[in-house]
Amino acid sequence: MHSSVHCDHHLPFARPSVAPPPLSRPRHPTRAATDGQVGMHFMHPAPVVPLVELAKGMHTSQQTYESARSLAQHLGKSVCVSMDRPGFLVYRLLMPLINEAFFLLSEGVGTAEDIDRSMRLGTNMQSGPLRMADNIGLDTCLYIMRTLHTQFGDSKYRPCPLLVQYVDGGLLGVKNGRGVFQYDPLIHDVIHAQQPHVNLTHNISNAAPSYNV
Repeated sequence: MHSSVHCDHHLPFARPSVAPPPLSRPRHPTRAATDGQVGMHFMHPAPVVPLVELAKGMHTSQQTYESARSLAQHLGKSVCVSMDRPGFLVYRLLMPLINEAFFLLSEGVGTAEDIDRSMRLGTNMQSGPLRMADNIGLDTCLYIMRTLHTQFGDSKYRPCPLLVQYVDGGLLGVKNGRGVFQYDPLIHDVIHAQQPHVNLTHNISNAAPSYNV
């Protein structure tokens, strides 16, 4: 999803997305247009996962970075820093794993339950890749895989046809009650009710954590 906003030139702009065009290639490429921009990726579900990824563009200023880091810490999050590349750190690693799980499922190598169980018990993951994909949203997973495939031109990021079929068939995961697994539709409402509502534009330019929550 793309949005257009107008901000004062001194106000840092935090972009809450993980796979749009890089900050280093703005629509109007001037240093002033990019030194106040930083990418912030709150892992889903945000109230539960303690990590926030910060993506620094080529011209992101240290003041902008420190302001975003201060905001994340004020929200009780741990911070990992990535260069501004599609997928950042987590999704660059996670999405190919999820995509491969769909290939295993489509090829009949294992059932959805056994694929997830093997990763939970064999690698100590808290959730298997297919259930994790349902939680993220299968449409979001497909969007990120397509973005990685387009940006890098590498066949290892080619979306699994089964993932495409699920999304085209309206099976999106927890958000609409049915993905690889079936869910109570109330789960989505409960998760969203727990989301913290923060005004990210209030005093984000200050290094001190003074924000409206």
